[in-house]
Amino acid sequence: MKVVLYGRLAEEIGAELEVSVLPGSSVADVREMIAAKHPNVAGVLLSRRALSVVGEWMVRDDYRLAANDTLLTIGLRTRPAQLAVVDTHKFSVTLVNLTAVSELSVAGHQWTSPGGRYTFVTWEGGTGSNQGIAVVDHEAGNQVVRTMSYPGRPHGIDRAP
Repeated sequence: MKVVLYGRLAEEIGAELEVSVLPGSSVADVREMIAAKHPNVAGVLLSRRALSVVGEWMVRDDYRLAANDTLLTIGLRTRPAQLAVVDTHKFSVTLVNLTAVSELSVAGHQWTSPGGRYTFVTWEGGTGSNQGIAVVDHEAGNQVVRTMSYPGRPHGIDRAP
């Protein structure tokens, strides 16, 4: 993967780096890998002020790189809870409702599986005890193929190795 750097980072370690990352690695993983190899810029690189862009999109540190990085998923804090699925080659967006349109729920965090087939998305709020995790299958047309109830307010999601 090619990493393009700007400003002080480019001045210190060069404008471009080539790094090897596995699909499913996060932007934070890439930052930490570069910081370990270039400790002189670790403070700047790991700062919240350093922004990351994948393709044309500004992303947070928990953004997971998909296979060939053609898939970008964004948990939307809309009502109802939605997941935006972006094809980064075509720049097309598909909105996936995670709960019924009548629900007053909002999406939380999401995790996309290595290879990019599934995205697991948390949602909270809504009526009654409606909060949990939705599983979106991208090979099945970005459909919610399963939901799992979760007590309390689910916040954050990751895969345990």
